[in-house]
Amino acid sequence: MTSKYIRWGGLAAILGGALLLIADGWGLVQEVFSLGPERFSEQAATNTWTVMSVLFMAGGVLILLGLVGIYARQAEEAGILGLVGFLAAFVSMALVVGAFWTFTFVAPSAATEAPAFLDGEPAGPLGIGFMLTFMSFPAGLALFGIATFRARVFPRIAAVALTLGALVAFAPFSGVTILLDVALIWVGYSLYSERRAEAASPELTPPVQPAV
Repeated sequence: MTSKYIRWGGLAAILGGALLLIADGWGLVQEVFSLGPERFSEQAATNTWTVMSVLFMAGGVLILLGLVGIYARQAEEAGILGLVGFLAAFVSMALVVGAFWTFTFVAPSAATEAPAFLDGEPAGPLGIGFMLTFMSFPAGLALFGIATFRARVFPRIAAVALTLGALVAFAPFSGVTILLDVALIWVGYSLYSERRAEAASPELTPPVQPAV
């Protein structure tokens, strides 16, 4: 993968993390101040839900691209653990993007056609699928954070924030992924700014000697 595409991965991580941060921050505000309707079926029918769902889905897609760039930058240094961590993070994030797609396009329709379905607890294969998705997501990113810390390519405190942010995301509360969002922005910025500096400082080449 060329340096230009790796740099784009850093930009994708910045933008994706920023979108997730906005959505998570607004969700936390709603939870703290009890804004909006309480029933899920009523929430899913609002414009606010539509905007937040789109932010989550778009942010998740950008993070997928960002993970590719982050891993490509440290693939050699991260070794086998880095590869395993990347695959775990990428697959789990892809599953979460699928869940975000469902929240964006399925939930509003279900709010009209089957509100009782949305207001009840997910059961059967759907319940198992959501549980596995949102449990594997922080686990995969925590493993990737550990591999990033060991690789010593990005700032180690950013890798620690990535790992801790993923572990905190296991908690079933609103806003718990805010630290993870910030860590993804941090690592993405480190990658993007590094590649930008390299692009601004091309290697010096010796002057061409005139022909005799």
